[in-house]
Amino acid sequence: RVITLPDIADGTLLTNQSSGLGKILQVKYGFRTGNLSTTSTSYVDSGITVDITPSATTSKVLILINYLGGIEGASTGGQEQQVRILRDSTEIFTERTADFMRFMVGNAQADWMINGQLLQNLDSPSTTSAITYKLQLKRSGTGTQYAFAGSNICVMEVAA
Repeated sequence: RVITLPDIADGTLLTNQSSGLGKILQVKYGFRTGNLSTTSTSYVDSGITVDITPSATTSKVLILINYLGGIEGASTGGQEQQVRILRDSTEIFTERTADFMRFMVGNAQADWMINGQLLQNLDSPSTTSAITYKLQLKRSGTGTQYAFAGSNICVMEVAA
């Protein structure tokens, strides 16, 4: 049986065959304990983070984030929470659209919205040095933004 993973970055396929391409070499996991709340309009660390040291510069890293977030107390109509994934300090994925997390409020009500999202990205770090993957968030508008306990990140090194 052949299992393929699409490489979003360059359109090639990784294949798990006798050559070893596509083989999972290691798995790392990080778990958020406690809740984070912020009113920042600049990106802040969510506490959803994990470290990995790839074994080859040709390896890919598959990133899976199960994110539990929320917005509270917004005083205007449309509120958004924006997120991004960093490899160390390099942004590799950004979700700035209303499609990620958005809700509507009226009359300055202290409304709540809680949302679970699965974020995925296939990265090509091109290094054998230790790297850190993390999720950051910020608000767009008013209200308090949350990253809840139970959010987690899993990264898998994939042989290329």
